[in-house]
Amino acid sequence: MQAILHKLPAVKFLVAISLLIASSFSMMFAVPTTTMTLNGFTINIPSDLVSIIEQNRSQIEKALQDNNVTASQMTSIQNSLLDAYSKMDVANPYTTSKNGIEDFMEVLKDVFPNTQMQQNVWASALLSYNKFGENQGKDVKYKKVGGGINTGITKLDIGCLLDTASALGMDIKDFPRTLFMPTIALDARIGAFPIPLDVGLNFCTIDTTNINPIDDALDGSSFNFISIGGDVRYAFIANKTDYHLTVSAIAGAAYNNGGVKISDDTAKAKLDFTTATFYVGAQASAKMLVFVPFAGARLLFGRSTIKWSVDANWEKVLDKSGDADIANAIKWNILPKRFSGELNSPFSQNVRPQIYGGLGLDIAIISLTFSGCYDIIYNIPSAAFSLRMIF
Repeated sequence: MQAILHKLPAVKFLVAISLLIASSFSMMFAVPTTTMTLNGFTINIPSDLVSIIEQNRSQIEKALQDNNVTASQMTSIQNSLLDAYSKMDVANPYTTSKNGIEDFMEVLKDVFPNTQMQQNVWASALLSYNKFGENQGKDVKYKKVGGGINTGITKLDIGCLLDTASALGMDIKDFPRTLFMPTIALDARIGAFPIPLDVGLNFCTIDTTNINPIDDALDGSSFNFISIGGDVRYAFIANKTDYHLTVSAIAGAAYNNGGVKISDDTAKAKLDFTTATFYVGAQASAKMLVFVPFAGARLLFGRSTIKWSVDANWEKVLDKSGDADIANAIKWNILPKRFSGELNSPFSQNVRPQIYGGLGLDIAIISLTFSGCYDIIYNIPSAAFSLRMIF
């Protein structure tokens, strides 16, 4: 169980954040510096920290003023920071780590909509196709309602994180550049309408802190996730030919919200995400004995917000435990305890076409669906399997 859980992409992502930040400040050499003036004091700061300090300038200068900090104290902090950086192997570990994380957020922004679309895929283009068309009532009585379990996987490229880790001197030679983000959901569909229309719903939620075996295996990490979606399908071609050809127009929406946390003795890291997706498309299916081949296309419009933050134990990651100067730098927010980032991707920047298809097996009231999907623009393949009962 533990080996499987450690392959979970979300957890590996936060592990990577923690390790990147931790290792960032434990390895480096000749220190590029920038001269900065804070509350009237001019000091040399490792260039890698300039962006953090600028983001927190007002808090730093207020703290320096409130604590009556002297020039000699600031010089001592300068020397301690430069000494810590001089013992590292990478000139800009924080910037390298931050850029790698932000690149990965771009990957997640593309992957999340694809994971959503693997849920609620049904082989028949209309649940109650046999109620309509020239083959009404043929072979089997029309179906009114169904539901079951849906599982899916979507390709997740973590190469940008691995490249960042490698640049920071981490040994990642045996770690794969591609993982697969899993989903599992409950879904249902109703088709008992007087017109050729059906409505589908899907729902998934998990919180590992409430599942003791998983919580124990994750060992300091946790994740929570909720997904809900639905669609409406209308068959403008219903139950034609001996093969029950049916073609439906589709409109739907999906919403994801979740987060991942991890902590160790050097840092606490957190990622929160929200994704909303709307889509339109069309699907065609046929039936041959128990086999239901199908194919479709859809156009997605998505919006994603992804936030990450790291609370760092600077004394630990700088290997300066008990150092009074580093303690003061933390106290006065020169080394802020928390740093973070955010990605906002609006609908206008997230338009993507997909093609999908597969094969269903209808055996009495049991329905199995095997499907595959491909995101044309972002080159992301996905796959899903569903087990349902239909009445």
